[in-house]
Amino acid sequence: MKSYDELTLLDDYMFCKVMSNPDLCKGMLERLLSIQIDHIEKIQSQFPIAPDYEKHGIRLDVYLKDSSRIFDIEVQTTNQHNLEQRARYYQGIIDIDQLEHSESYNNLKESYVIFICTFDPFGKDFLSYTITQRFEEDLQVEYNDKTHKVFYNLSASVLKKTEQSELIKFLNYFITQNTYDDFTNKVQAAIISAKYNLAWRKDYMMLDNLYRDAIAQGLKEGREQGLEEGREQGLEEGREQGLEEGREEGIQQGQAIEKMKNAIIAVMKFHIPAQDVSKEYGISLEELNSALACS
Repeated sequence: MKSYDELTLLDDYMFCKVMSNPDLCKGMLERLLSIQIDHIEKIQSQFPIAPDYEKHGIRLDVYLKDSSRIFDIEVQTTNQHNLEQRARYYQGIIDIDQLEHSESYNNLKESYVIFICTFDPFGKDFLSYTITQRFEEDLQVEYNDKTHKVFYNLSASVLKKTEQSELIKFLNYFITQNTYDDFTNKVQAAIISAKYNLAWRKDYMMLDNLYRDAIAQGLKEGREQGLEEGREQGLEEGREQGLEEGREEGIQQGQAIEKMKNAIIAVMKFHIPAQDVSKEYGISLEELNSALACS
């Protein structure tokens, strides 16, 4: 993990802390979605949701609500090639978390799942990918279940243009940490302030220690498992090699016995001199004479 002083808005911990500020979170959403938000009812960072203890839970970076909508904003710095499935699962779990027992489906709020990616998630060099559902029979008609998925691409070439909107200035800040307007100045000031927050610094250092302990434990368990698997594999390979060598040795012994048998017949039945038979069959004269004496 990075040191606390190295954290930027691209790091989950700092993103969650800074965007727990309602004004900054409101400004971020209004830029990302080109919508107006009158107020924010509730913000939760690193918000855990699980349908039940046996199911796969999720931890949302920034989860918030206004009067009629729910928003989840995620920062994604590594491409695990499963964003479509993750967005689908996140949206489903968010819906499950909304309704109480026997509550009407009509009470489901409009929901947005937003990923801010340092890479191009779909390879088209678009600044954003907004997913809407349509009827296949008529693509002009939207299937409006009040769910939205939006993916932002921080590697898009449009971010390098000189003429920049508020959105592009904000997204550029993620990459450059340079301020471009009043809003990015406020974000930068919040990050600087966070660096002096001793409680957050201590919390992050504790997470860092837990992370390092987990890595150390994982390495230890990995080594132990590797050694055990290596021993088992070695035994198995040893057995296989022993069987193979045994088969080869048995074949060689059988061939040697057959050769000696033919050599004895040549001497005793056809009266060929033992010295000539020894050369013909590649058997030493001593071995042949010894075998003849026992016949």
